[in-house]
Parts: sequence; C-alpha cells; structure tokens
Amino acid sequence: MRTLIQVILLLFSFNLSAQGVRTIHGNVIDNKNRQPVANVQVSSNHAFQSVQSNEKGEFTLEINKSDGRDTLKLVHANYQIAYHPLKKSRDYCIVYMEPGMPTLEFDDDVKELSTVTVKDKKIKLEKPFLSISLDSALQLAYQENKQVLLYVSTSWCGQCKLLDKKLYQQDTVIYRLKNDVIAVEIDADTFEGEKVKKEFTIAGYPTFLMLNPQREVTNRNVGIIFKKHNYDNPNGLFEFIDQGYLNNGNNTVAISNEELKRIQQRKKDHEKMRVGLRFAMHFNSAETTTEENNNHTGYEIGAFVHFNKKRFMLRPGLSYLKINDVSSLLVFSDLGYAFYKKSTLGLPSEIKLLVTPFYQYNYSLSDKLINANNFGMRYGFDFQIGGESTLGFTLCYQHSFDEYYTASNVGFSGIYFGTNLTLFLH
Repeated sequence: MRTLIQVILLLFSFNLSAQGVRTIHGNVIDNKNRQPVANVQVSSNHAFQSVQSNEKGEFTLEINKSDGRDTLKLVHANYQIAYHPLKKSRDYCIVYMEPGMPTLEFDDDVKELSTVTVKDKKIKLEKPFLSISLDSALQLAYQENKQVLLYVSTSWCGQCKLLDKKLYQQDTVIYRLKNDVIAVEIDADTFEGEKVKKEFTIAGYPTFLMLNPQREVTNRNVGIIFKKHNYDNPNGLFEFIDQGYLNNGNNTVAISNEELKRIQQRKKDHEKMRVGLRFAMHFNSAETTTEENNNHTGYEIGAFVHFNKKRFMLRPGLSYLKINDVSSLLVFSDLGYAFYKKSTLGLPSEIKLLVTPFYQYNYSLSDKLINANNFGMRYGFDFQIGGESTLGFTLCYQHSFDEYYTASNVGFSGIYFGTNLTLFLH
C-alpha cells in the first residue's frame, strides 16, 4: 500500500513537472491614493495555493500551466473583490483595488477575458475610464495639469469591443490611463454623447480626442489607432497620448477635410428618404346590438416613406386594410421620437415613442351600417434594428374618433401589431 501511494505521488509530481510551473509577480495598488495595499489574499484558477501581498503590495504566485485562461482573484477586507485576467505572454501585473467592502460573491473560475460570472450572470470588468461627464473631466484636468483622453464609443461598435478585450485590460495601458491623462469614455448614443458629437463633429467610432483643459483638441483620431500596430499592442495609443501633449500650446488639431466630408455624407445619408413595406394585424372591437359584429380582426399591407431628423422620425404611408368583410384604404403618418438607443445582436437599435393619426375609407361594404369614413389615432412604441436598412416592430393601442357604425354612437378600439421593413436606396 505504501509503495502504491509513493508511485501515485511520483506520477503526480511528474505530471506537474511536465506541464510546468508559471510564476506570477505583481503589485497591488489602492486606486484612490495610489499607495500599495498589504495583506491582500491572491489566488488564481490554477494556483497551488493562495498568497498574501507584503507591505509594499508585492506578491509572487505560482500556478500550474494550463491551456485554459488564468485569472487572479484578489480579496481584502477593506476593498472590493478584484479580478485580473492574465495573458500567457506576461508574468507581471499591476492590479488596482477599489476601496469598499466586497458586495458580490464571485465564482472562482472566469471563463472569458473581459467578464466575470456573478451568480450565473456575466459582469463586465471595469475599464480604465472615469465615470464622469466631460465637463467634470476637464475641470479635473485643470486641477491636475493634465489632458483629457476622450474615448467616444457605442455599444454596437465592433472595433470598440476588440479594444475592450485586447487593450484596456493590459497593465501598462491601465497605468498610463490612470496616471498620465484624465481618461473618459462617452457613449455616443446617450444624451451627453449627442452633445459631444455635435461639438467635436464626430460620426465614426471609435473616436479618440486629446483635449487640454481649455477644451481645445490637441490630437484626434477616428477608428482603431493602430495603423502600424496590432490590436493588443498599446504603442499606438501611447504615441497618440504623447503627441497630444507635444501639440499642446501649438496649433490645435482641426478635423481633416476628408473626415469632415465623410461625416457630412453620413449625416445626409441618415436624413435621406427611405422607403419601406408594412404588414400588420388588427385586433379591434366595437359595441353593437349584435354580438357577432363586436370583434373586428384583420390584416394590413402597405408602403411608406421614412424620414429621420436627429432623434425624430416621420413615416407617412398608404395601406390596404381588410377587417372581416370590409375592405378599406388607410392613410397614416407615424410620428416618432427615439428615447432609447442601444445595441441588439451587435446592430444599432432604438425604441421610439409613436403617435399615428390615420384616416380610414371603407369601401366594398357588405354591411351598410358601417360608416364609409373614419378617423383615428394610435399610441405606442416602435422598435427598430439595423443600420442603413432596418427591421422594425410596432405595438400600439388604437381607437377611432368617429362612430364606426351608423346605428350607434360608438367607435372602435383595439391592439395594432405591425412589422416594418425599411430600405435605404443609394
């Protein structure tokens, strides 16, 4: 038995030596005062045992080399739990911890580079940008004699997501963005983002701006700033920051004619007329003397033209409506305002408040009790997904102003559900 145990231990140690041991060195720093944090418990997915940081915030952790991703977990009684993904090519890291008691229970294993799992829900790792407005960032830049690195992105920008995963988790990038500049990220689809886009003439994403405290642009770039570098190589970003400081005090950087033309063309394309097709279902009711005439279910097929102006939409159109045995011609005009703009399935999407006045002319009447003319209104929501061409869904409550039946003083009311396909014609 003793011999068997020795053989098992020998095989286990041989397996570890075959896989190899990786040694991670690091420093733990307080994110507020930039001081080292001692007595931090550091562990990892494949660590042999956890360790504690010393008085200088330093730690050394040995982990078993694995084909999977390794992630450090740092725990301290006076700080929020921190997760730090490790790259196979780097064995040194700087981890910034936020003061505050831990509030969430995290799983030990982190399956994705840019997320951690919290009670079966994925939570994004923090990026090295301050969650403050641009005005606050400029005021802070004035106090600390720095410049603002303004990063304008969107939730549906593919290049922005690559930067989130491959660049902003790197130690050197985190260090420079937290120490050398006032780094701020603004979502272009928010209300502040709309103001920033207008002020600095922004239409492409991601857009990087270096701003001095006087709100002057000292460096500018649209798109990935790694023309000569890979996505995970930070040199392009560092050169951009350095050039911004070199340009300060000289001529500020103006938008190029090429970029200005591209932005103006995108604005024209956004406001250019589109055409579309509509299919909808109607579920209406109207009180009559006979129950069999109460329910009015039918379908609508039509076409429309679509206009955008910033967040506002105008969509007039013409439809054929068939409800029970009544055929109708419907003239409508959708009026919408986009109050919510985000990303769905990687595509830009928005939700609009919708008001639609309509006129309904009934013909081919089998029931002479039905009025030939009818006016009404719809109130509801319109969801659209896509870029230049979009697919939309509309859900509304609708009612008529005029009497639907000549023999009664009631109109109709009900639910309208429609789909809209909008096409951009170049």
